[in-house]
Amino acid sequence: MRMQLERTLSTEETDAEPRLSDEDQELIDTYHRDYPGVMRGQLATQNQKLYLAMYRRILLDCVPVRPRSPVKAKAPIKSRRIINDPVMYYHMLYANVTKAALSKKDPFLYEQLKKMGKSDIVPNKYQNPLDDYLDNFAHLDQTQLRKEQPSLYQRLWRKGLLKNVPKKDFYEE
Repeated sequence: MRMQLERTLSTEETDAEPRLSDEDQELIDTYHRDYPGVMRGQLATQNQKLYLAMYRRILLDCVPVRPRSPVKAKAPIKSRRIINDPVMYYHMLYANVTKAALSKKDPFLYEQLKKMGKSDIVPNKYQNPLDDYLDNFAHLDQTQLRKEQPSLYQRLWRKGLLKNVPKKDFYEE
């Protein structure tokens, strides 16, 4: 019987407009009296105890929130372009630009070429290490090349092109 009485009391209370306790009303009055118009973030820094008390009692609805600034329209950037023919676009504007340079200058174009499977038209920095050797280091034999340009030597070795680089002739000295 006692439980039925408690249930009827609780249902009667929920039908009526909820009343604030004296402590809750005191917190709200303190806010309006001492911090009128102060936003939630400012209240949290100015009076942390009051803010936390209102937070715990779910009274922060009485404290205004700083309105969010409207979202600014983003400026058009290269990535929002529509390129009908990326291959032609590459040849017109970036002919013979390497993959690394293209990915820095125009990453959107580079990504489109990769998605299309056409990134092979963009040359690597050292597409053929033998050409690099012949253009810049043809005066070096294998031993000198290994000492002075080890990365080029490694690339030639990995691709099996060291046979095209002359060996040092021990009998000429």
